[in-house]
Amino acid sequence: MNHRKCIFIALLVITHVILFNITPVHAIDITSITPSQASPGDRVTVLGNNLVAGNTVQLFWDAVQAWDGLSGLLNQTLAQAGGDYAVSFTVPDTSTGEHTVWVRDIQTGETTSIQIIIEPEITLSRNNGTVGMIITINGYWFTPGNHISQGIPSATE
Repeated sequence: MNHRKCIFIALLVITHVILFNITPVHAIDITSITPSQASPGDRVTVLGNNLVAGNTVQLFWDAVQAWDGLSGLLNQTLAQAGGDYAVSFTVPDTSTGEHTVWVRDIQTGETTSIQIIIEPEITLSRNNGTVGMIITINGYWFTPGNHISQGIPSATE
């Protein structure tokens, strides 16, 4: 008797799917963020899938809101025929550490997120030189008050 009930329920579900054209719900997904560690000014690309083709995908920095100078909407794109999307952004001036990148399918309201690490950056005025030459080291986006030391390799390294 239980076997007959299971078959009946399965047929009932299949009939409803066919008659009422019920489509499964897709939840937006992030498959990668490249690079996963960056500095302000770097270009980052988020790849994802599981969307209806043509849906608009919005990308947000730290909060799902309009841009307020610190967080919010950075870019948007359209999902491709297979439901995949690629959306790029430039990392805004921000603090170092972990930040959240959000994507939202504006047609469904579905959101998901991924973490990105923001690192300080060091630049050199020259990559090489001779003894006595001045090389300037500039550092950006370091946490205020932290001690920073820079080891200088010897001429034999």
